[in-house]
Amino acid sequence: MAIELPIELHRLVFEICGWSEPHTLPTLVLVSSTVRTWTNPILYSVITLWEQRTADLFVNTLESPTSAHHASLVRNLCLTKAVGHRRALRILTLCPNLDHLACWISHPDLYPVLAAHRPQTLSVSFAPLFRDAKRARPDFGGALFERATHVEFKDDPQTWANWTGFLHAPRLTHLAFSCHLSASTVSAAARAIRGILESCTSLRVCLVLAPSRSHWRQVLDVEDPRVVHLNAPKDLITDWENSVRGYRNIWTLAEEVVARRTCKEVDVRSTNSSTAKFQCTKARRQTRYVPLASAVYYCYNTHIAVTDDAISDRMTV
Repeated sequence: MAIELPIELHRLVFEICGWSEPHTLPTLVLVSSTVRTWTNPILYSVITLWEQRTADLFVNTLESPTSAHHASLVRNLCLTKAVGHRRALRILTLCPNLDHLACWISHPDLYPVLAAHRPQTLSVSFAPLFRDAKRARPDFGGALFERATHVEFKDDPQTWANWTGFLHAPRLTHLAFSCHLSASTVSAAARAIRGILESCTSLRVCLVLAPSRSHWRQVLDVEDPRVVHLNAPKDLITDWENSVRGYRNIWTLAEEVVARRTCKEVDVRSTNSSTAKFQCTKARRQTRYVPLASAVYYCYNTHIAVTDDAISDRMTV
């Protein structure tokens, strides 16, 4: 005699499968319309776009009358430079519920749309979002930073060294500068970071991400235990996906460094050198996984999930 399982257990099985094995999502959405309602939130929760064709297919999906509601499911979004600012503008306009946003595309047309979002984490090249980059100043009291706890600026020190108002970001606890340090900028960078730490007491981590070839990060004269110098991750996309999924990432690594310093007396300079570099490499090795975005990418490249209509004839209602 066949045993019929409760619908709640069916849903749990499919959701666990979708979260733990993201590459199965293109198949799971074809099982039935009911299963599709369970798995679509997983499929669209983390979106990473790294090429134009994928971005075009994604936009077509969101703009389709039968799939427009999918835009509200997108919570975590990474836009790389290859996407282009026009596509990025459409995507940012379509997706209103972003919790974690990385926008590595810089164009003045993007700022008004970008500033309307209220992400919890933000990674952005800020100055190029303005027509006069030298006058670019973040409005830390504005909507863009209203909920932000983790913010990364991919700007050079000559851009952010004169920024003020970090204390007006009400929830900011983690701040990162991904930049190239040089003999001409290292002093200004150190002075700016000291000022930020003095005014923004809520900061728990101030992370300086410099390329591994940059020896100037070793002479950034800031001995506050909250300041951590690390090599920038080689795989930026994977590290970002790790952060939004709760896996070990560059932020958690920096937190571990700060925790070691505050629990016992540790030379700040010693934990900013080879030890941290080794642990960063180790962290990347421990957190390799099949990113959810790969499943989305697979859907678009095989034309399975472009619109709901495209797959409805293959489903059992």
